[in-house]
Amino acid sequence: MALISAEGKRKEVNEALCSIIGYSHAELSALTFQDINHWVDLETNLKLLNELIEEKRQSYQMEKRYVHKDGHIVWVLLAVSMVKDQYEKIVHFISQIQDITEQKLAEKALLAERKLLKTIIDNLPLNVYLKDLQSKKILANKSEMDYVGAINDVDVPGKNDYDLYPDYSAAISLEEDQFVFNTCKSLLNKETPGFKKDGTQTWFLSSKIPFINDHSEVTALLGISYNITIRNELNRHWKLLNKSLVTCSFCRR
Repeated sequence: MALISAEGKRKEVNEALCSIIGYSHAELSALTFQDINHWVDLETNLKLLNELIEEKRQSYQMEKRYVHKDGHIVWVLLAVSMVKDQYEKIVHFISQIQDITEQKLAEKALLAERKLLKTIIDNLPLNVYLKDLQSKKILANKSEMDYVGAINDVDVPGKNDYDLYPDYSAAISLEEDQFVFNTCKSLLNKETPGFKKDGTQTWFLSSKIPFINDHSEVTALLGISYNITIRNELNRHWKLLNKSLVTCSFCRR
C-alpha cells in the first residue's frame, strides 16, 4: 500500500510495495508515480486519476506495469481511492497494489499454447469441432468452417446442425450426439454421408468423443471428421471399371 500526495509524491509506503518494485522507502519517497510507471500505461493511469480528482468516479482499478529498480517489468493490480479534508482539499490518494506478474506470465504462456494448438488444428486435413450439451457448436477449425461456408469465427459458434445443414442430415447428426451424451461412449470411425445446405453430398469417416469431467459427467462433445468423398468416388469408379472388364467379351476371350 501507499499514500500518495496530491503532487504525486509518496508520503508513506509499506514494505510489501518496496519488495514488489525493488526500491527502499527513502528512494520511493523521492520518486513520483510517473518515475516508475511503464510509459505504455501512463496515459490510462493519468486519465483515471483525473476522473477521480474531478469526482467522476469514487475510485478506480486497473492492471498496469511498473518498472522494477533493476529494469524488469512488474505487473500489478492497482486500486486507487481519494481522501479529502473538511474543505474538500485532497489530502492524499490511497493506492493498493497487488503483484500479479506470475498470473500475467501464466496467461501469456496459456495464450501462446492456445495459439499454437489452434494453428495445428486449423491446418489438419480434418473437420474438428466442439459441441455443448445442446449440440450447439462451441468452436470449429478452419476445415469445418470452410465446409459449412462460414466467413469468420463468429458464423459457427452457437449454432446447431439444423442451422448449418439440411434437416435430414441434421437429424442423423443430433441422434448420434444424443447417443454420446447419454451413454458416455464414443462413436469412432463411422462412415456417414454429409450434406451441405445446397444439397451437395459428401462422405465422412467421423468420430464423436465425449468430454467427461471429474464427476464422470459428459460436458461436451468433440467431433472429428475426415472427408473421404474422393476416396469413395475412386472406389466406385474402380468397381465400375472392374465390372466392365469382367463383362467385356474381348476380356473373356
